[in-house]
Amino acid sequence: MRSRSRFVLVAAVALLTPSPSPAADRKEPLPEELQGVEVTERLGQVLPLDREFIDQDGNRVVLGDLFRQGRPVVLTFNYSSCPMLCHVQRDGLIETLKHLDWTPGKDFDVVTVVIDPRESYERSATTRRAALKAYGRPEAASGWSFLTGREADIRAVADAAGFGYRYIQSRDEYAHSAALVICSPEGQISNYLYGVRYESPALKTALSTARQGRTVATSSLDQILMYCFHYDPSSRRYGPLAMNAMRVGGGLAMLALLLYLVRSWTRDQPTRAGSASPISIEAKLNEAAV
Repeated sequence: MRSRSRFVLVAAVALLTPSPSPAADRKEPLPEELQGVEVTERLGQVLPLDREFIDQDGNRVVLGDLFRQGRPVVLTFNYSSCPMLCHVQRDGLIETLKHLDWTPGKDFDVVTVVIDPRESYERSATTRRAALKAYGRPEAASGWSFLTGREADIRAVADAAGFGYRYIQSRDEYAHSAALVICSPEGQISNYLYGVRYESPALKTALSTARQGRTVATSSLDQILMYCFHYDPSSRRYGPLAMNAMRVGGGLAMLALLLYLVRSWTRDQPTRAGSASPISIEAKLNEAAV
């Protein structure tokens, strides 16, 4: 019985363990669009605060200038001409901020690094104005910066944060994942939040942890969000990969079924152990009759 239960639990864990990439179980090589498009957690890593950028007002700034306010920072990587994912992620972040009793510029800051070096600060300023308008808190303007810059500086910050992205020349767009990088006031990476929708309590907890200078490893279930949401080369858009979503959903359903069976087998075990089989009873009756 114990060996059977152990086997069931191992099978359940195997079903729920995500592959390192959406196409890890494919026999053919990983598509070029997906190579390097992942997030590698670098907890405790300090960002290169000496890198220079241009903010939404056209001013030259050093990244470290945005980490000297004594507040934690939500770091995002986006670009204005992104066909879908950046807009969805930004909308999700705004909805989360609306339900948060903390405000950028007062309790924490948001820094968006534009991954497309061709984007002008005027274009990023337009995107920022739209985001702040949707957010609806004018006082947050001082706490949300959009940074454009040179490829070397952008890449240095992204690499330090473990944020992978790749330019697809044939489609003139970038393949990348969706994640928030939560940093301490000193620019040290504290936590990651994956996906395009975030729970306000989770974000507040992550910011509180970062404010204290502590780091928190991301749970496997949180990483499943990123596992299910990647660049889909077949549709040439970002979205949930059906096979991955089905695999995760099926794994959860299978786990529930297996746990139910284990519980049933465990509950019935004493009864089975204390009862004789029909053959044994019949043999004893025949022996008594003789």
